[in-house]
Amino acid sequence: MSRPHISLRLGAPEASGRYIVSAWNVTPRDVFESAGALGLRDRYRFPILKLDRGLGVPLSKAFLPFQSKGIRDYLRSSLGVRVLVDGSRAERELGITYRSAEESLADTWRNLDEWGLLGRQS
Repeated sequence: MSRPHISLRLGAPEASGRYIVSAWNVTPRDVFESAGALGLRDRYRFPILKLDRGLGVPLSKAFLPFQSKGIRDYLRSSLGVRVLVDGSRAERELGITYRSAEESLADTWRNLDEWGLLGRQS
């Protein structure tokens, strides 16, 4: 069980309803840049074109008809959109603390690399 689940079960009497359990907002670009900071871009194939802003969004949308339905639907609804979340209520009412985005992403990338889940090496 995660810490928020334990907090809810063991004693956060003021807790009720649903909680967003996230301390930070990241974009796909942030995630890929964190891989670069770990040197993984030198070893694995990652997207190199930055198509998530500016002219990249309409250019990407122009190619949607050539994508499979699932990818097309996802891209149509998410290109150029930034989702912002606020997990301060969970922090306040459940007493949880968050790790930094950098630390969490670095651990995730290291695990994916160690487990061989990053695909083919460059």
